[in-house]
Amino acid sequence: MYKDGEIIGTLAPGVPLPESLEQDPYVGKKAFKVIAPLKNKSAIIMAVNLIEEPLSSLQYL
Repeated sequence: MYKDGEIIGTLAPGVPLPESLEQDPYVGKKAFKVIAPLKNKSAIIMAVNLIEEPLSSLQYL
């Protein structure tokens, strides 16, 4: 999101990065990463953790 509140729009849908292609995003603790193109020959990367563990089993630092 830009400072003026405008939401960043991509030119195409995001696709998984090579290290996420064979990864199950719901198992393990590695972030699932996707990349999408933006204007001006730039791109945006999104990394998310989609584990399905119950909140009570998560450990916080």
